[in-house]
Amino acid sequence: MAKYKFIVFSKPVAGKEEEYNDWYQNRHLGEVVQTPGFVAAQRFSLAHDLMGDGSAYPYMAIYDIEADHWSQPFAALQDSAGEGGGMFMSDAIDLSTVK
Repeated sequence: MAKYKFIVFSKPVAGKEEEYNDWYQNRHLGEVVQTPGFVAAQRFSLAHDLMGDGSAYPYMAIYDIEADHWSQPFAALQDSAGEGGGMFMSDAIDLSTVK
């Protein structure tokens, strides 16, 4: 079984940072880690924008994956995040900027 890291950079919708942080920390990380192949998660916030131009992502999550191939957990994640899959996606995350 191989080990992988999945890194996600994200931003909250303007005016919804508190809601975004609560959802991400207290719900989303746990839901992702319940997905087969995802075994752990950590979340970080940016301490300082080194470029100073506001283009930096203020939040990052690192997910640990263990699977024969990385595509297996991602397929399961897409299924659970899709319509009827059970994973709740908050409208406080700016999905148009997620990397």
